[in-house]
Amino acid sequence: MQAARGPYWDAPFGQLACSIDSPYAAGILTTPQRKAVCDEVIALVGRHASPGDEILVYQNSPMIYMLTGTRPWMPYPWPFLTPDVKVERALQDRTRTTLPKAIVRERLSPFCSEWPDTSRPSLDALRPGSRHRAIYDNFIKRHGYRLVLQNRMFEVLVRPDDVLPSPWRKVTPRSKT
Repeated sequence: MQAARGPYWDAPFGQLACSIDSPYAAGILTTPQRKAVCDEVIALVGRHASPGDEILVYQNSPMIYMLTGTRPWMPYPWPFLTPDVKVERALQDRTRTTLPKAIVRERLSPFCSEWPDTSRPSLDALRPGSRHRAIYDNFIKRHGYRLVLQNRMFEVLVRPDDVLPSPWRKVTPRSKT
């Protein structure tokens, strides 16, 4: 029997030297590259959604919910595993009552031990015939979500009424006097 060389989908133990800035990841170590990518997303999601709020994360990164203390907006926290028809129906059903505070989507695949230092495309490209990306892109466009962060691994989008100017601070509207 061979001993483990490292945790599932992460680097060898000797390269795990950093903690992600989230109380929900206390005691978990990762690489400096993953820490940087995750910390950036966590900080920005935290400026637009509070713990307990509902956000949308797709396709294969449900860890974002745990790291931010948020909840899945859709009934499917891991949408990649869900058929297109169910994704479309869930988006339609949920928009009747609410919209997610923020959307986090992958740019590259997290399904390799090299992420975020990978050039592997998002797994959408590996599902011939899947319309997931087009379904989400239409949803984003229809509801006016705007891109506020794009790093190597993720994009964060928010509703147009919640876009914060750089460096992500809220601006108080001037009173009309």
